[in-house]
Amino acid sequence: MKIRLLPLLFISIASIAAAFASPWPDVTAAAASRRIYVVVADATGQPVRGLSTADFFIRLDGKPVELVSAGPATAAASILILTDRLGQTADYRPNDLRKALRTFVESSSDSRVETKYSLTTFDQIVTQIVKFPASPADAGRVIDRLVGSALDAPFVDALTDACVTMADAPTDRRVIFVVYASYRPDRGLARVDATAERCRASNASIWAIESRASDGRNYPNPARERIIDDTSRLSGGMREYVNTAAALDSLSKLMGGLVASQYELNFASGETNSKSQLTVGVKRTGVFVMAPTWRPDALR
Repeated sequence: MKIRLLPLLFISIASIAAAFASPWPDVTAAAASRRIYVVVADATGQPVRGLSTADFFIRLDGKPVELVSAGPATAAASILILTDRLGQTADYRPNDLRKALRTFVESSSDSRVETKYSLTTFDQIVTQIVKFPASPADAGRVIDRLVGSALDAPFVDALTDACVTMADAPTDRRVIFVVYASYRPDRGLARVDATAERCRASNASIWAIESRASDGRNYPNPARERIIDDTSRLSGGMREYVNTAAALDSLSKLMGGLVASQYELNFASGETNSKSQLTVGVKRTGVFVMAPTWRPDALR
């Protein structure tokens, strides 16, 4: 398993400013307050806890923005699990997927407030098999029955559907956790730019694990790679790949723990334009911030 955390104290949208055409007008009036959920990790990828308002800073187009408050997220998370069920290789047997998804549910659940779950599969067709607001136990019972046998999967269509579903999630702390096979051909028909806009509108952070087959029969898909790389980074999530079932389980646990450690930041948003950049950082070294960098007026 390889964790590809960038050695930065902040992230911005500058690197993909040209990736998607801006759907917004040139200037947007200032909003009173915005709320985002962010994750802070150390050099090993483990959550950094115990931070407060004094530890964070936010900048808009390089200028300081008033940070009203920052602290551990207290709202229940709404988490949509999205998977093509893997299978079709001895590397990832049905029980390996079930184990990894159960591990994610256990590590992402919050004992203070009940985390809400939904589950959508996309082996051959996109199907929502568990609807919000399922409890961790309810989601686990369905996960225990998952099997996979399809030869292909409509990845981009499934991500679009998940983002549409998340727009109506029961809470505004929204997460999409994706487990998919790179060895399964993608036959999605959705446009990448339209899917990107759906992801932005969902206000969900996207956490994705690409599972690769050891025999090398992995299908390169530039559209799939572009959409999952860009939206996970822009949304304040993460995208990684694994080559074994053990690594899949380990990374699912890591991502679940990071999701559970989210901070809630409330800040005063200023006037923006189509090229505006939001930067979130922490005033200490050796840590990494995963935060949504969509334009502030696009956030909740």
